[in-house]
Amino acid sequence: MKDLLKHQIVKHKRPIKYLIAGGTAAFTDLSLLYIATDILGIWYLFSACLAFAVAFFVSFFLQKFWTFRDNDKELMYKQMRLYLTVALANLVLNAVLMFIFVDGFKVWYMLAQVMASGLVACESYFVYKVLIFNRDGLPKNEGIKILIATGIYPPDIGGPATYAEELSRELRKLNCEIKIITYNESQSYKQEDTVYINRTKNIILRYLNFFWQTNKLASWADIIYTLDLMSAGLPAVLAAKLNGKKVIFRTGGDFLWEKAFQSGWTNMTLAEYYKGKKNLLEKFLIFFCSQLIKMIDLVIFSTEFQARIYKDYYGLPEAKIKLIANASPEIKDAPSDCQPGDFFVFAGRLIKLKNLSRLVRAFASTRKNNFKLIIFGQGPERENLMALIKEFRLEKKVEIRGRIEQKRLISFINDCRSFILPSITEISPNLALECLSLRKPIILTQETGLAERLVSGLIKIDPLSEEDIKNKFEYLMNDNNLAEYKANLARLAIEPRGWSRIAEEHFNIFKNLKWKKSY
Repeated sequence: MKDLLKHQIVKHKRPIKYLIAGGTAAFTDLSLLYIATDILGIWYLFSACLAFAVAFFVSFFLQKFWTFRDNDKELMYKQMRLYLTVALANLVLNAVLMFIFVDGFKVWYMLAQVMASGLVACESYFVYKVLIFNRDGLPKNEGIKILIATGIYPPDIGGPATYAEELSRELRKLNCEIKIITYNESQSYKQEDTVYINRTKNIILRYLNFFWQTNKLASWADIIYTLDLMSAGLPAVLAAKLNGKKVIFRTGGDFLWEKAFQSGWTNMTLAEYYKGKKNLLEKFLIFFCSQLIKMIDLVIFSTEFQARIYKDYYGLPEAKIKLIANASPEIKDAPSDCQPGDFFVFAGRLIKLKNLSRLVRAFASTRKNNFKLIIFGQGPERENLMALIKEFRLEKKVEIRGRIEQKRLISFINDCRSFILPSITEISPNLALECLSLRKPIILTQETGLAERLVSGLIKIDPLSEEDIKNKFEYLMNDNNLAEYKANLARLAIEPRGWSRIAEEHFNIFKNLKWKKSY
């Protein structure tokens, strides 16, 4: 019963917030009316006007910023004018109703105000929904054409792939036209409104091909939205500027740090890397990236953690920064009779910063031999990992299974003993949030951009310590420890952030940028 009630509250959160905001405004209205009339001795009609005006502004700010989470300040004054127009009409209506109830029907003025407020509230709800906070209806009048450029896209797995797929689906529901350009191993994949560039070509040819195809699509688009800075971002930005189009960059990983780690220039975490010394090539890349970022109209971050890095080291001005937190799925109650599997799961790109060699060595050193480690993904580290598995004779304990569809991956995660994300740094890991939504035990690297309230109760590892990773493996190999961890996760509160809400936040940014000359 408790879980059912909680589910209903989450499901109807916005209407409940609307009622709470309206109730707060009504309380303000009635309190001021009573104070002005009974304590200050002001004529009840003047009191009603004063109380209604104050309550209106309380209502406006609560409904805009809290109920509807409309943080679009560009439209705020227009919305306030509309709101004021409605309020003035409601003020007249409220006074007329008060006069009728009090002077006509001899109703006590406080009861009369309650009755009038109820009638005005019903009328206002429909007016606000249709004219002012109509987030569903607004896009139907202003379709936007968006070209999404991403380095990876399904059937690839990874944060940017999931982000591009889910966001494009929800933006289409908002009457946006979407086309996607991405890389893949071959051009045999066919999907409507998606252009695949063969990533097996040498880097110059694939960049030129990506630029050529993006340049052809740019004349169609209102906005070009890139989900990385270099592999898709560089050709996309150049194509946008040649065609006079607005371009937005959403950060996922960090190009320079990933490049430095993969090249062996550093073994530091993301935060520490930018504080350290750089070689000549790194200094050039920082300069190159900073110049590229200057050509971008807006940068969207999922965390303050990464936004600070870009402000400090790339000189990104505050005016070009927007924050849109990642999706947080609704918490789902796992079946009470669900038995944990005898395997741990990792999924992601097989690259050095994912720390998989250290993960395999740590797993090899665990004392229990009845558990398996399953690794999903592809990338340049695959051959090294296969050699390591062979060296430690782990063929029966560690499997590398390559790509997997997102739905099947979630099924594996749901059945596994624990998901593990041992990366050197994770900025805003989508799969970690998926695990939390499933109440699935997770072993998470200690440096992330996730909110402290989310990660404070999670099992975290020092990614540079094989011993620590081994100890955390062994801790969750114990059934009692696993049960205790799952019980802690069951008490974790997460405010759901669905993809529809993320799409709305994007739409507001796209809409404002479309009509602006510059930021």
